[in-house]
Amino acid sequence: NEVKNGGGWTVFKNHLSHLYEKSSEGTLLSSCQQCQCIEFMLNEGDVRALGPQLVQQEACEPGNTILQQLVRDERIVDFYYLHHPEKKQWLVSNWANSYLLKQPIEDVREYLGEEICMYVAWAGYVVTMLWVPAATGIFMLIMQFVAIGQSGSVDNPFMPLYATFIAVWAIMFNSGWQRLELTYQYEWGLTEWEQPDTDRREFVQNPRTYKRLNTISQKEEYYPDPLWRGIAVVAGFFVVVALIAANVFLVLFIEASKTHVEEILGVSETVANFVGALIQGALIIVARMVGDMVFFIVNSFENWKTPRQYSNALICKRFTFGLVSSYFVVFFIGFMANVFHPFGVDRSCPDSRCIDLLEMTIAVIFIENSIYNFVVKSLLPKLSRVGAAGAKLDDGEMAELAEEAVSEAELQGKLEVYGGVDDEYAEKVAEIGYLMLFGAAMPLLSVLILVSCINDLRADAERLLNGAQRPSYKRGKSIGTWAVLLDVMTIMGIISQCCFLAFTSNSLYYYFPGMTPMANAFYAIALEHALLFFKALWDAEVCGSVPEEVELAFNRKVHERDYILEKFDTFNVEEDVAFYTSDEGRAYYGKD
Repeated sequence: NEVKNGGGWTVFKNHLSHLYEKSSEGTLLSSCQQCQCIEFMLNEGDVRALGPQLVQQEACEPGNTILQQLVRDERIVDFYYLHHPEKKQWLVSNWANSYLLKQPIEDVREYLGEEICMYVAWAGYVVTMLWVPAATGIFMLIMQFVAIGQSGSVDNPFMPLYATFIAVWAIMFNSGWQRLELTYQYEWGLTEWEQPDTDRREFVQNPRTYKRLNTISQKEEYYPDPLWRGIAVVAGFFVVVALIAANVFLVLFIEASKTHVEEILGVSETVANFVGALIQGALIIVARMVGDMVFFIVNSFENWKTPRQYSNALICKRFTFGLVSSYFVVFFIGFMANVFHPFGVDRSCPDSRCIDLLEMTIAVIFIENSIYNFVVKSLLPKLSRVGAAGAKLDDGEMAELAEEAVSEAELQGKLEVYGGVDDEYAEKVAEIGYLMLFGAAMPLLSVLILVSCINDLRADAERLLNGAQRPSYKRGKSIGTWAVLLDVMTIMGIISQCCFLAFTSNSLYYYFPGMTPMANAFYAIALEHALLFFKALWDAEVCGSVPEEVELAFNRKVHERDYILEKFDTFNVEEDVAFYTSDEGRAYYGKD
């Protein structure tokens, strides 16, 4: 909630319950915190939890919690967090169904936890940062239409300026998020929190995991078989390389087939290029699905110890393959078509400049992928819910439904399990990558990405609230490995934009009419070095620094918290034992 009464984060103490600020749901602990407490007690995560002892810890299989063991023994069907009806409806109205209101970040954090909320905040930041490139892109689109009327090509004198702008925007995008991320860490009390490296359940139960004594902690710990781990990692590397090689082969085969399509069907080169771009877009969608499926299998085969290791290994595989599957066809048309002839077929462009074909290919591929994402994430779920709500049941089906007496909890159990935020990050990073790498080639791209991201914001909210089981609480202080990959993408974008000016566009000739192709490349390389130097200076000055007003507000909250604790936290465990509670639910110690 937006209204805060001051004070900082601190460990909950029951005898100080009247001093804590209530949740936006009107209770001391939010529904998410209540579910977390119940799960902790049922699993007896601590001997002091005093849980109901549903199963003795010693009777659980290695890696299983008590609740997981109950599911394994088929004594319960499943366990999951339930939605809070009133709060969920409020979030649906003010978040999922609203395109004009500001995202209720604090309410989302309270309801879904910091990890999901950090993604929601980042996705909102992406939308905010895209407005300026979108406005500039519309201006560039107008200039392209003017250029077409004058020269028959989209090339125009503003191309170098726009390419430089996109590169600088990418630098600002990353540094701005890092500062905002630090702000959230201070506001949510995450500055000193570190994610615990607990062993994965699948790792502990893997037959190629064994126990041995840790000479430092003097405790037995689980370790992977080093020989098998080495074999699995090498095998995983070759699987990624094989998929990349197969994707490159298919891309080149499709590009070479355009010439044969023109000859056999007698269609124009423009039609062949358009159909080829459609097929390339479909290939990207299929490659992404196949890659995700294969990488999940390979990652499990590698038997990573902690959730962080598993997640980082999977992200790196998907990102590496995604660079090729999503962008190779664009790189080929923009930078390679004039010098490399796949399967002996010449697909070079007139005047050795492929800017018009490049823009058309990017537009077709991106729009095709956006339509696919919209259908899968927004349209199909809505149609399924409308169909389920409007379905008419006959008397027999109504009697069967009444006999089952399905409760709200059971209905929520039939929903899909939320798969985590990494899939959402992967989709957004792939879209932003098109802008960072090829924004100058297609100015309207920033507008299309903006529209896609706005729709995804609400589609993700709808899925979290209505389309999936309520996710269990997870804490997270950053977007993790994705921040590093975005920084890598920024560097690649600087290089790609300058290569576009050197090898694809003739726009630098508007400023240096008499220069040679070698001089054209020299100016582009000089611009690339200047942008990389600017990035290094900007990152050193801005990245990692906490805004002064944020640090001041944090120190004020800490001071207020310490003052309150010093004044009221005088509880003595041996003397002040509460034997019942007052009508308001506060502990009563027999004192006035």
